Order: sequence, then C-alpha cells, then structure tokens
Amino acid sequence: MKTMRSKMPALLLAVVLLLSQAAVFPAFAADEPPAATGGDDYCSVCGSDAKRGDLLHTIAATCAADGYEIYECVAEKTVEGSEPVQCKGTITVCLPASEVAHTKGDTKYAFQAATCEEEGHQAYWLCEVCGCYLDKNGNKMEEKDVILPAKGHYWETSETVPPTCTEDGYKIVECIRCNASRTEPDEAAHGHTFVEVEAKAATCREAGYEAYFACSVCGAEDPERPKVVIPVLDHNCKLMEHKDPTCTEDGYNLFRCEDAACPYGSEEGIREILPALGHNLVSHAAKDATCTEIGYAAYETCTRCDYTTYDPDSETPMLKHTIATLYKDADCTEDGYAGVVACKVCGTILHEGEVILAKGHTFGEAVEAVEPTCETDGNLAYKTCTVCGGNFAADSKDGDPAAVALDSVVLKALGHDYVVWSQQLPTCTEEGYQVSYCSRCDVNHSETLAPAGHSFAFVEEIPADCETAGTKAHNTCTACGKNFAVDADAGDIATEPVADADLTIEALGHAPVSVEAVIPTYNTAGNTAGTKCERCGDWLTAQFLPELKESVKFHYEITGVNGADAAVNSGYVTLDIYFDVLADAADKAEYGSDVLANIFGIDLALTYDESVFELTNVQVAPGAFAKAEFTPYETANENGKVAIAQDMVNSFKVFRGEDNLFASLIFRVNKDAEAKAYTFALDAEQGITVTHPEQDETIDVSSSESEITVSVRKLGDANGDGVFNSADSLLLSEYIKNPDVEKAYITEYDLDKDGDIDFIDLDLLRKAIVGNDEYLTIVVDPGADSDAEV
Repeated sequence: MKTMRSKMPALLLAVVLLLSQAAVFPAFAADEPPAATGGDDYCSVCGSDAKRGDLLHTIAATCAADGYEIYECVAEKTVEGSEPVQCKGTITVCLPASEVAHTKGDTKYAFQAATCEEEGHQAYWLCEVCGCYLDKNGNKMEEKDVILPAKGHYWETSETVPPTCTEDGYKIVECIRCNASRTEPDEAAHGHTFVEVEAKAATCREAGYEAYFACSVCGAEDPERPKVVIPVLDHNCKLMEHKDPTCTEDGYNLFRCEDAACPYGSEEGIREILPALGHNLVSHAAKDATCTEIGYAAYETCTRCDYTTYDPDSETPMLKHTIATLYKDADCTEDGYAGVVACKVCGTILHEGEVILAKGHTFGEAVEAVEPTCETDGNLAYKTCTVCGGNFAADSKDGDPAAVALDSVVLKALGHDYVVWSQQLPTCTEEGYQVSYCSRCDVNHSETLAPAGHSFAFVEEIPADCETAGTKAHNTCTACGKNFAVDADAGDIATEPVADADLTIEALGHAPVSVEAVIPTYNTAGNTAGTKCERCGDWLTAQFLPELKESVKFHYEITGVNGADAAVNSGYVTLDIYFDVLADAADKAEYGSDVLANIFGIDLALTYDESVFELTNVQVAPGAFAKAEFTPYETANENGKVAIAQDMVNSFKVFRGEDNLFASLIFRVNKDAEAKAYTFALDAEQGITVTHPEQDETIDVSSSESEITVSVRKLGDANGDGVFNSADSLLLSEYIKNPDVEKAYITEYDLDKDGDIDFIDLDLLRKAIVGNDEYLTIVVDPGADSDAEV
C-alpha cells in the first residue's frame, strides 16, 4: 500500500523495552523467562514458593509490548540445623499489552478502491504506538479486513491480426475494466510458398527477366533463386528524314524501328523534335551623322539569320563640309602645297591644288674629325645644314632632301685605363696600398687601402669529458684565424685576440667505481668484475660483455595408450612438443637455466602419414601465449600436415630454462595400421620459426631431431608374427598367470586399453582369433578430459 505506515517503530519500541529490563535488572539469567505470564508468582530463586514483597520497579505496558512489575521475594527458606533465611530473589509480574488501548492517530486514510493492478483499502487510521490499523472508534482492524486485493484484468479480444508469410499473427486484447491493452501471440507465420515464374525476353519496348521463383501469396522473391532483370534492348532504328532547327522554327529527326511490333515501327515512325535555336543577337551602338556618313539609332542583329531591329526612320542625314583653302611652304626634307581645298571638320580633300617640292639641305664647311682622349671628348667629321641646323655626315651633298641627320657627333672622353703596377693588400687590422698607371696616357695613380676588419664566426662551447679537453664559446675570425671573446666587436681593429690557453676547458678525468661481475642474459648485457667510470660509463678495468642472442632448442616426447612408449592400432598416440631456452647455439653450461628468452611467437609445421594417423586434438600450453591458431583438423588430415602458430599479440613473454611446453598433438591410429615404425617430420619449407619481440627478427632455432619416430604395434599380436593364433593366446595367458610378479607393461597385450592386462584382454584376444573384432571398437581418448586450451 502506498499510504500504509510501517509497523517497524512499534516493534523497535518493544525491543528497546526488553533491553532496558536487562540493563536495569542484570540478576535475570539469559535462559530464564523475564516473568510468569499468568498464574502464581514465580521467584527467580525459589521458584513457585515465591511470596510477593515490596514493589521495586514498574515498566508500563503499551499496546505494542507487555509491561512488568518487579517485586521483592520475601519467602523464607528453612535449612535443617539453621535459622530460616529470607529469599534474595525477585518476582516479575507481566502486565499484558492486550489490556492497553491503542492510541489513534489524527490522520485518516480514506477509502481507496482497488484497480486491476493495484490494491485498494478501506478507510483506516494508524496506531501512533504500534502502527496497527484502527477503525474510527479506535478498535484494531486485521489487515485482511483493510486491504482490498487488486482485481486483475478482464481481457477480451478486440482485434485479430492474421499471420503473413514472414510475420506471426497476433491478437490485441483489452481490459473491459481499465481499457489497458496488450498483444498476445496467435497463429505462426505461414512461410513463403515459392513457385516458378517463367522467363520473359527483353524487347526494345520493355525489360525482360530470367526464370525465377516468387511467393504465390505475397510476391516476395526467393533469395536463393532471385529475379535477374534483362535490360530493355536498344531500338534498331534508322534515320529516315532530318531538318535542322532555325532561330524561329523547330527541326526534327524522323526515325523508324525495324521491329514492326514497336511503336517506332509504324509508317509514321517517331519524330524527334529539335527545338528552335532562338536568335543570337549582337548589339550595335547608335552613331551620329558626320560630313561623310549618315547617323542612326542603336540596334541589334542576329549572327545566324537576317533578323535585325535596325529602324531606317531613325537615320539622320550627312552634315555639309566646312570649306577652307590650305597652303604649306616646302622645307629641306618635305614638300609643300598651295591652292588645296579641304573640309576643316573631316579633312576630306575636295581639290588637290599645287605641290611645292622640298628644297634639300644647304651645308656649310665640313668639320674635321677629332679623336677623344682619356680626359677630353672628340667628334666625328660632319656638316651642318644652315637652314634646319641638323648635323649630317661630311660626305652629304647640298640639295639632297634624303640625307639622314646624325643623332650626335660627340665622341665621349675615354677615361683612364689603369693597370696595377704595385700592390699590398690590407689585413684585418693594417692598411694596404696600390700603385697603378694608365695604359693610354702614362698617368700614374696611388691609393691607400683601409684595414678590412675582422669577420667573426661564432663557435659554441665544446664541453670537456673524462679524456678530452673542451673549448669555451668564442668568436673566430675567418680571415686571420685568431680567436676573440664572445662579446668582441668585429669592426674594432684594436680588439685584442684571446689566447688558446684561455679558451681551454681541462679534461675532467675518469671517476672510477667498482662493479661486480654480471653474467649476460638474453635481456641484459653483462661485464667482468673491475672498475667503470661513473661519469661517462666507459669500462676501465672491467670488460663489457654483450647480451646473449636468444637460442631455442625443441625436443619431443611420444606417448602411446596408458603412457606406453609405442602406439597400437585403433589406439591413440600423443606427441608432446617442448622447447629449451639455451645460453646460445652452443648451450654454454655456465649459464644454465638462468637464461631468459624474450619470445614474440612460435610457428611450427609438422607432416605425418595421414593414412595411418588421424589428428583429433591440438592442445596448446595454457597461459603460455595470448593467441593460438592451428590448421583445422579436416584440412590437416586431408593433407597430412598441421601448422601451429602461437603469439603474444603485440607483446612478448619471457621463457626460462628447459621443458617449456609448446603444444600437445593427439592422433588416432588407424585400426588397419601395419605394425612398423612411422615418422612425424618437421615440414621441409616451414619447419620452426621463433620470433623475437623486435619485428621481423627471429631467434636461432634447433631441434633434437628433424624426424620423430613412433612404433605402431598390432593389438593382440603377442609374438609379433602378424596373425592371431593360439601362440598369442598362450603368451598372454602366461603373462596373466603370475599377478604378483612385477612385469613391464606390454601395450599390445592390453586389448581393452584400460591399463591393466587381465583375463578381459585374454577373452578379447580369443574372440579376435575367431574373427570377432570387438577390441577395435574400444576407444580410450587421452584428450577427452583435458583442460588445456584448444
């Protein structure tokens, strides 16, 4: 109930009252009743002979818990030969809770009707002491009289949805009391009913399809045999007629399909409309009238047709010429004219007039050529026209209007051509000099060359180490090679260089410390005992020993039925593959089993005679590697080859010492196997690969043998002659007769493969002699109970 108050407070109150009694009156024993609950007084000491005295303590009763009155017991007890002694016990009298009225709370919990899923209740109040239900008069009510149980739904089916091919049918049911609804399973889906749909050939009109299967109910295609659509074929059409579109009219192509059943196959064919192109207009600007041309308004024309928006009414007439008579006198090189009539606006010549011929040049005396010197200009030989002032070649003729004027007659001074006669180059700090002479005029010239100054390159500090001196940071001049302080000014020629001794940092010398001998392993390098520099790490008197290169050696163990060293037909044989971690390929004894190998993974491939041996189980070493994979049994037994790969998946594991189990392979021996020796051989190409943690680096690998021999014996063939007869029975009988004598286990004697050679085996042998092969049906699988990872 949501509104019901818990009764826990009243129960807790009763517990507290009982505990308070034990605290106030510790005289009560743990296994005594606290009081007589009815009838005569009962003393904790003298029992039913009690006599009530003074009231010592009262614990009032409530509606939730009984109360108690504690009295002194005054009964006297007489012991023979002594005075009567008053009892020291107490009498506890129970005050029943049932005689105390409940305390009705003020809160009324109104009537609440029950629903389909939730309880209801009658109107009630709660006792403030014990939490029980009370009626309006304060009388206790039982819970069954207060709580109204949930009515539960009354379902009726409102809708039934039938099943389809793929979806179950269901019912929708509704409660007639509360309108709640739910779905309930009904009839199961029917499943598809697939039927074949005949193939349909494609045409140029519509697509076709190959034969397929579809549901006859819902039409769904069978996913195993779906519909394969054949695309619509191209029309076998021919172009019968063509018309190009123009700017204003549509064009067309007229086709006809050779398939008469096609709509394109009618006499009319099918006409493909080529839409009109529309005008491709070019704009022309308006033009004003001139003396020679009319004017007109702006207009457009089409580049494809003769369409235009030109308006003849927009034309304006040509303007009249403005007449003038022109005259120009002739000069040295150009003709003149007289009486020319022309328009001053447009320049149109209306009357040619008369030409006045060019006069040609009139030269004065020729000027002789003067050669230039180092310091003065010279000139060419030339003549000057007295009319136009132009300078011309000295051989020019008077009256020649075609003579070409010279751009310049001046020949510039040559300047001195100095050749160095004597020179001393300046240094970083001292001046130099240079004496030169002119090769043309013998003029001499001398000059002082200023000091070049230093050219600094910064040199960083080279720290000293134990054996080699260092150098302080400084500047070095790339010209003179001298060294200078870091803050020196390269342009100051007075700067003094720094001596090499002042730049030297003395070598530190070694700081030797003693080191103990460390044997190298696969993981760490080692060293001999001696000293080593604490500063630079150089070995002084001790010698560095590099870490070992991992080497792994594999070896194998063959186990037949019940631990025998040979297998039997119809039995099982186990091949255990182990590897030892070696110090190196030579297996140095001084390293022993302390050598560690970091291994990323191991790959191994083994071949076997699949006609004799059937691989039934591969067990990898539990926890040895993070991931193991091997050839599926069916594939392995088909090819007579099993490959096993184990790795740590982006990590590695450290292996130590000998006999690390790699894997166990369990084979079943063919019941018809011939009694002889067989071999398991490492695959010639794959063999064994052991990978180091560093990618693509492998570890040296060796194997105790490349072929592992297993001997197969024939069950029951005690004398090894290949047949079952009384001789075998006699040998087996002799073996069994002396059970107390310790004898070697002979695997071919144990026909039931249970590890005991007894009369059951003898019985199976005698059956085999007469042709009963019951012993071959007995299977003892050594891998059946294995917990190893597979």
